[in-house]
Amino acid sequence: VSWEVIDQETFTAKNGSTMTKLDDKSLLASGKNQAKEIYEVISASPLEKLTAVRLEGLTHETNTAGKTGRSSNSNVVVTEFEVFVATQEKPDDWMPVKLSAAWADHEQTNGDFKIANAIDGKPQTGWAIAGHEKPGSRTAVFRLEKPLEQPASRVKILVRQESVYANHQFGRIRLAVTDADSLPQFHAQGVPSDVLAVIQIETDQRNE
Repeated sequence: VSWEVIDQETFTAKNGSTMTKLDDKSLLASGKNQAKEIYEVISASPLEKLTAVRLEGLTHETNTAGKTGRSSNSNVVVTEFEVFVATQEKPDDWMPVKLSAAWADHEQTNGDFKIANAIDGKPQTGWAIAGHEKPGSRTAVFRLEKPLEQPASRVKILVRQESVYANHQFGRIRLAVTDADSLPQFHAQGVPSDVLAVIQIETDQRNE
């Protein structure tokens, strides 16, 4: 599967964190770690067909203990992951994209924190990465219910981190899209998720 890393047109943290674009097209959060935060990324669509979006939560030396999150124990909770597209004719008319399935290379097992919670439309649920128990970067893949075949001029992605557990945000994220019809994450049988995560990250991106 080939992934096209999104080169952001605009990016912001809605509640006041500072976002900085790094050379690998990842975004680094800094400044005050808000109780709740929403990362918004807008980009020109890199592909004419979209079937899935990938979210990477990456380690960084400025994160708590050099791990993945900004909370005191480096855990993260993504309450919702949302995708919108706009056409060339109406570039500011954002249309929500239905996500039908989600996969993650790791989920917190203590409590209900599975990756499916990030696309259930319920702000009180979420995907937790268990950053306090297992260090390292995280990868999640979100599959579109139907491939977007028509050209879209722009894509907007929201990473909502509005958990009741304050400050549980990623410190560094990177987003990518694919037009692949078959995604191994949703079809593999008996392949460990951590192995799949390595397989699906391009060689030049394996820098964690």
